[in-house]
Amino acid sequence: MKQIELEYLKKKVDVDLKKQLISGRVLLDRYCMIDELSRKSPSYCDPNYAGFYYHLGKYISPNSLMEFGFDLGLFSACFMISCKTVKNYFAFRESDGSFFSERIGARNIRRSYKGNSKYHYGSIHDDVFDKVFENRWDMVIFSVEEKYDKQLQYFEFVWPHLNENAIMVCDNIRRNQATKDAFEAFAFSKNRESCFFNTRHGTMILQK
Repeated sequence: MKQIELEYLKKKVDVDLKKQLISGRVLLDRYCMIDELSRKSPSYCDPNYAGFYYHLGKYISPNSLMEFGFDLGLFSACFMISCKTVKNYFAFRESDGSFFSERIGARNIRRSYKGNSKYHYGSIHDDVFDKVFENRWDMVIFSVEEKYDKQLQYFEFVWPHLNENAIMVCDNIRRNQATKDAFEAFAFSKNRESCFFNTRHGTMILQK
């Protein structure tokens, strides 16, 4: 992926977030929800929630995107409203033994993106990743909330399979202290400076 200065990216996205150029409702009304009452939630209406990903997509141009912590696919879907360069998409959710269907999330992704896509509910140790990692990736979104060691394991797992200049986006920084600590520790271990975005739950980005 083409290199982009994180300071420039932060400046542009911060301006868009501050201006609240597009509401959460305008972005999310096109997508399916499990519970229609969620459309009345503060997150749903907050322009600094899913709106962050819409603005981010205006300034970077990855050819491949993956998301760890896939649920309804709202972050990836909003990103791909404004970013039209993605050709391959992979979504992963760690299996916790309960039933999960990616059907609703996959439908949401298809409303923004018509390219190649794959969804996996299981473990990072599954063979599916042998195929997924045949090529390197330009961008990964971590929307998952785990304990410190698990979060760090995800970051370390993905890093070798990212292209130079690829970006890692980690959400829930403000809401989950373990996520914040793990991401900062990971960035330090790779000698990278991360930047923070004042989204609803706090988001950090670093570039490989």
